[in-house]
Amino acid sequence: MTERYMYEQPNKLKADGSSYREWCVKTRAKINQQKLGKYLQPCYDPDGKYKSGLEMDDDLVALSYIQLSVHNDHLKYIQHVETTYDTWNALKAIYENTSEVSLVTLQMKMYKLDWSERIGLESFADQFQELTRKMTAAGDGTPERSHVTRFLCLLPPRFANTVSYITRESRDTTKFATMRSVLEELKLDDERQQLSNPSLRKNADRSDDALNATVNGECHYCHKAGHFRSECRRRQNDEAKGVQRRNVRDKPQGNGGGRGSYDGGRNGGRFSGRGRGRNSGNGRGGGRPNWRGADHGNYAEEVEMEDIFMIEEDLPVTSCPDDEDTWWQTDVDPAIEPETDDVSTELCQYATDETDECNAAAMYVREAIIDSGATAHMTGDIDLLHSVVACARGVRLADGHPIPVTAMGDLKIKSDETGRTATFKNVLYVPTLKKTLVHAARATAVESKRSASRNKIIANATTAQPERKASDRGQSPHKTMRTEGTRGVATKVPWQHPIDQDDSSDAANAAYDVCFNATDVDEDVPATFREAMQSADATGWLEACRKEIGNLEAMECYKLSQAPDGTRTLKSKWVFKRKDMPDGTQIFKARVVIKGFAQRYGIDYDETYAPVIRGDSLRLILAIVAATGMKCRQGDATNAYIHAKSDRELYMVPPDGFEASGMVWRILGALYGLKQSALLWYQHFKAILEDLDFAATSSDSCVFTRRVNGRLQIVTIYVDDVLVCASDDNEITSVFTHLQQRIRLNDLGPISKLLGMEIDRNEGDKSMYVTQRTYIERMAVKYGMDKSKRVDTPIPAGTHMTEDAGLPLDDDKPFRQIVGSLLYCAMSTRPDIVHAVTQLSRHLSTPHHMHMLMAKRTVAYLLHTKDIGITYHGQPAGSSELIGFSDSSWADDRPTGRSTCGYLWMLACGPISWRSKLQALVTLSSTEAEYVGACLSAQHGIHLDNLMDELGIKDNGKAITLYLDNQSAIAIGSNQSSVQRTKHLALRFYFLRDMVRGGKFKLTYLPTNIMPADVFTKHVTGDKLRGAMRFMGMGGYCGFCP
Repeated sequence: MTERYMYEQPNKLKADGSSYREWCVKTRAKINQQKLGKYLQPCYDPDGKYKSGLEMDDDLVALSYIQLSVHNDHLKYIQHVETTYDTWNALKAIYENTSEVSLVTLQMKMYKLDWSERIGLESFADQFQELTRKMTAAGDGTPERSHVTRFLCLLPPRFANTVSYITRESRDTTKFATMRSVLEELKLDDERQQLSNPSLRKNADRSDDALNATVNGECHYCHKAGHFRSECRRRQNDEAKGVQRRNVRDKPQGNGGGRGSYDGGRNGGRFSGRGRGRNSGNGRGGGRPNWRGADHGNYAEEVEMEDIFMIEEDLPVTSCPDDEDTWWQTDVDPAIEPETDDVSTELCQYATDETDECNAAAMYVREAIIDSGATAHMTGDIDLLHSVVACARGVRLADGHPIPVTAMGDLKIKSDETGRTATFKNVLYVPTLKKTLVHAARATAVESKRSASRNKIIANATTAQPERKASDRGQSPHKTMRTEGTRGVATKVPWQHPIDQDDSSDAANAAYDVCFNATDVDEDVPATFREAMQSADATGWLEACRKEIGNLEAMECYKLSQAPDGTRTLKSKWVFKRKDMPDGTQIFKARVVIKGFAQRYGIDYDETYAPVIRGDSLRLILAIVAATGMKCRQGDATNAYIHAKSDRELYMVPPDGFEASGMVWRILGALYGLKQSALLWYQHFKAILEDLDFAATSSDSCVFTRRVNGRLQIVTIYVDDVLVCASDDNEITSVFTHLQQRIRLNDLGPISKLLGMEIDRNEGDKSMYVTQRTYIERMAVKYGMDKSKRVDTPIPAGTHMTEDAGLPLDDDKPFRQIVGSLLYCAMSTRPDIVHAVTQLSRHLSTPHHMHMLMAKRTVAYLLHTKDIGITYHGQPAGSSELIGFSDSSWADDRPTGRSTCGYLWMLACGPISWRSKLQALVTLSSTEAEYVGACLSAQHGIHLDNLMDELGIKDNGKAITLYLDNQSAIAIGSNQSSVQRTKHLALRFYFLRDMVRGGKFKLTYLPTNIMPADVFTKHVTGDKLRGAMRFMGMGGYCGFCP
């Protein structure tokens, strides 16, 4: 039966892991063609014989088809496999995951694909279709219509009319549903353009070999010998920066010649230049200089040529390689990052205000408003656009509100003052806008490049800008830059050498000095001493500077001296801050800081770490104060750091405004900015407390205790925030008096606000309520969530946030900021969000849109539960015993198979410590996961117990109760069960059994439905979360009290 197979041709596609799915389809088809597909299924009976109707010879023939289609290097994987079915499954197990990786790689290549005029339409289409074919073979299910849409978005603007026609026709018909039909129409348009434009025909006929060829052994790109153009490193670096070499002018063979002149008016102009050499000549232009025919100006040296660009007057063309919401600018300043289309909320409200006086006069004057918050050019008047192309997109406001975009086109703006016309490509038509918004950064990039080649443009741009005071710094651009045309398109840009201006020209430097940054963060706060003295509030800032110098002199922080020869002198700067008071007044603050980043390790400093009080230690002390009725007052150290003395001989340049007559400052105190200032201040404060017989606890080096007549006194420190606790106010007053004799310490009275926490204490019923209401409100406003809707959980129950949850974020900085703000809140007063924040923190490196959505949802949850906090109760309703709760999930982290554990420690009916953590090892059962989590909980419980022991409030005769919801884990920890199933665990996890045997801990069962630590291991429902919060004593409830 094998003769009919002898002359069959084997499949030419070789299985090597690169196109496994395509190989599967073709190989299966070849086997089915020979009617041998049944051998791809199990063909043996239980006794090991072939099933009825199947023969070994046919199985071997089918097996040969597979073996002949496998790459030689991969035959080793199947050389010992004897049947078709087993071979097929072996290859599937090896290559299926590899195919998925290949698909991701192909998708990334498709994402990075961009149009190049050098290769032409046909070659670009071939590249695109080859990628789509490989993606389909790798398992991509994207329909062809979506590929067609993406291909059209990648085309340059010269195909805009054809793209518009294809888009319009494809709405109601299937004429352009395939790539073949689209390419036929585009090729006709390309041929028409080549006939009318010879340069396009020249590019189309150019081959890659011609581009890579050399002339006289030189590269066509950098004109250096030894390599081809395709291997040129300079070309690769330029392409990475977005620089095109055709814009760089080569140095002429003759002399550079003299100055060029430009005399341009609104309707025409003349540009001429004189010089010797083959580049000299005259030329005329209609409204713009035709520099191709004339040479003007001095040339920079060869080493400077990479940074000098001669850009013609037309603005660069933009293209849209993505059909989603990302625009990439192909010919602008490479420093400008691609962004999503956003509009600042304030400006959008301004631009859509129909009652605005400018809108009322829109029929007479059309204005272009520069907006640093917009990431694309936008207009609300479609009559202003040329070459309009229909599109279905959207832009987002700062608060996330979407606005539809229905079309895009080119926009020409003419300046009445300069007579120049600028063309902006791919301007979005947003029907709801009433004005035209120009993206400041992209417009600026064009103007800054032009300014490098023509000083007169710099002068026009800057003189058209309204005079700006220092006090205007940081205001919204539409408030200070409402201009028409391209006036005022000026911002602080990297300096570029003007070709027709010498290095030493003061005029050029002065023109660049006029440029400013219109997007500073702090409003009305000067960045330098000069700005402060030129602002409208110069008197207030000057008084603040004098006060700061007076404080430094009073504290003997410096002295004037001559710097010894060979000594390195550090620089200084002023830092300004404005503080608004509740009564409407303002306080101006100024501080001298040293630029410590210039210090050298081992010479100018050694150790820098300075401890602060732990969060759980602070909450434990607050719980003790509430339970025992102790008095508590807080203080603030003024100019804390400079109380300490410097441990090095350092010299600093005096700050601006300080007349030193050639002298420098010798630093005597721990000036702000020094790397070791925080450590020196801690050591100084610790020495003062030790002189008063206070001793730091071994559990927390920022908690100091002493006993006077048998009564406990506690002092804590967090940088310059001091907390003093004692049995009565007289004892606290005595401590403050002694401290104020050594440092400048303000007594702020009974504790009310500390480290962003608001503390409300009722000494009558021995209760204390700790919230972060103000912090949460400010956080919601900062991230645009102050108008969000109510949600009942931080993250919905059952949500799994994987690494590939949706599309990746274009900018991960906002996500990192939100998670950082949430983390501080979760570790201070809100244990109910700790698991959500822990999950979000795992995706800081590559966040996706789903992660950002969940982060904003958590902010919304906090906003609508801002009044919920921690409650501590004293006797008789409370408990002074330390109680722990531990719970673990099992293998909930899908990528690693590890488990999440969480623990909670309570004192005085309120939580003092909590955590949600991914375990460091993979456990083999839920019992093991629970036991490992209990060990971690016990470790932290010992730390808290030791601190309570040092404070003298612990009952040494009673074991610490630790609640678990797994009976097997309790049995293992209590030495009541065999260790055979857990002997593979690390020995360090067996210390819990020793602690239980020694009477340190007592393991007790608590049902899962009331276990509060359960919310630290998974996302739960709203009812479950609220029950756990009541158990923990949050929201004014009394917590678990045995």
